[in-house]
Amino acid sequence: MYTRHAKYCQVVRHQDSRGTRYFSLPPIILPAQIFSLHPALHSEPLYAARDSTNDSQVLQSMIILKQPEIGGEVPPHQDSTFLYTEPPSAIGFWFALEDATAENGCLYVLPRSHKWAPISKRFVRKQDSSGTEFAENDGAKFPEGTELVEEPQKDQQIYEACPVKAGSLILIHGNLLHKSGRNTSQKSRVAYTFHVIEGEGKVYDKRNWLQPPKGGFLRL
Repeated sequence: MYTRHAKYCQVVRHQDSRGTRYFSLPPIILPAQIFSLHPALHSEPLYAARDSTNDSQVLQSMIILKQPEIGGEVPPHQDSTFLYTEPPSAIGFWFALEDATAENGCLYVLPRSHKWAPISKRFVRKQDSSGTEFAENDGAKFPEGTELVEEPQKDQQIYEACPVKAGSLILIHGNLLHKSGRNTSQKSRVAYTFHVIEGEGKVYDKRNWLQPPKGGFLRL
C-alpha cells in the first residue's frame, strides 16, 4: 500500500486478495468553523472545531482497512488522549473510502460525550525511553470555552452507529468517545483518517508519544 501526494489530493493504491484497487482521497478544505450534522453525533449541529485557522497542523494520517470477516474492533477512546495539546485541540477527519455499515465495522459514537468526558489520561513516552504508557493528565481536560453538561447515568450512555456512504466525512471532536465494531460481513471497510491540532496558543510537549519531524508538523 502506498500514497501518492499531490498539492490538492492523494491517490491510494491498495492490493489484497481481490486484486488492486485505487482510492482518490478528497481535498482538504478547512473553513473557519467546521461542524458535523450527522444525526448520531448530535441532535443539533455539533461544532467540531472552534476556530480552525489557529495555525492548524496535521500530525498523522492513516489508511484503515477492515478485512471481510476478520477486521477487528477498536475499543472506546478519545483522540486527545493520544494527541494531547494544552489545552486540548485535536480533531479527527474520518473519510469513508467504502460504504461503512454496522456489519462491516462503522464508527460508533457516544453522543454529547465531548461535553462531559474529560481527557483524564495521556498516551506518553516513558521517561526511561523504554516504550510508551498511559499517564494521568494533570493539565487541561477540555478545550477552551467548552460548555460542560452533566455526565449521564451509565445505563443512559448508549453508543450510536454512524453508517455512512463512501465519500462521506465524519469530524471527531478530541473529547468525543468513539469506537468501531468488528467486520462480520463479506465486504471490506476502508477509511482514510488524519488528525489536526491547533498550534497557536497550544502546547504540544515532548511527553507525547508522537513527536514532530525536523521542521515541525505539516501546516495547513
